[in-house]
Amino acid sequence: MITAKLLKKSIGHKGGPVISSVAWTGPRSILAQLNTHRVFSRNARSSRAVPTVKLLEEVKTNPVIPMFTGENRPGMVAGQPLDTQTRAELEASWLRIRDLTVAEVEKALKLKPHKQDINRALEPFMWCHGIITSTDWENFYDLRGHEDAQPEILVLAQEIKTAIENGETEVLQRGEWHLPYISQEDYERAEGNTHLLRKISAARCARISYEPFDGDASWEREIIRSTKLKMEGHWSPFEHQATPDGIVAGVYLHPELHGNFYGWIQNRKLLSLSQVSIPA
Repeated sequence: MITAKLLKKSIGHKGGPVISSVAWTGPRSILAQLNTHRVFSRNARSSRAVPTVKLLEEVKTNPVIPMFTGENRPGMVAGQPLDTQTRAELEASWLRIRDLTVAEVEKALKLKPHKQDINRALEPFMWCHGIITSTDWENFYDLRGHEDAQPEILVLAQEIKTAIENGETEVLQRGEWHLPYISQEDYERAEGNTHLLRKISAARCARISYEPFDGDASWEREIIRSTKLKMEGHWSPFEHQATPDGIVAGVYLHPELHGNFYGWIQNRKLLSLSQVSIPA
């Protein structure tokens, strides 16, 4: 279940920085480690957004089980590898803990608590879906792909690196946009309206909060969702769209619009500007 899929990989000019957007799936327990990487623009499934009944079914049928790779010892890295029987016993114990948790959550539901509260009890057993966009992956690979990293995030780092390295790179000219979840059909339908496509891409990235984008191309709903996100201040989904910045004598023209990217103007940075066409 620990997987990574390249959504979009773009380069703005010869030798310039590459920007990549990746959809990932992994244990929710590693989300905090992903969130320490400030060069990442990211969105992930929210425990506040998914109905408890749906999470209960997922936890019952496909729970996260730790990899149980080694014995306890001081420090953050596991010690001597566990034998097969010990790992089996630990997995069985973990599932008994899951069963007790599920039973208590089901009882608690009769009291009608909001999902933002009761869903927290299920998080150790939950899978998480997320999106990351970045121009800088090296520290992530070095830190999370190291043998001393937590095994689950080590596997994810390897999956992400493989997905990005094996993916095709699209060359974009200034004024063209890196747009996750936008298909060729979307481009043709929009007839060059990148402002519209940025809205739709952001709305589809935001859907990861409750369910990954599944190909439903209802523009009307996406535009409504995008407008609501902007009006309510939920701007993180607008970070995944970017356009190459111009460069003169090795100096970028609009570094103040890069945000956490390098060499790319971030869509979110344009939301607060009176002129949202820098560049178009």
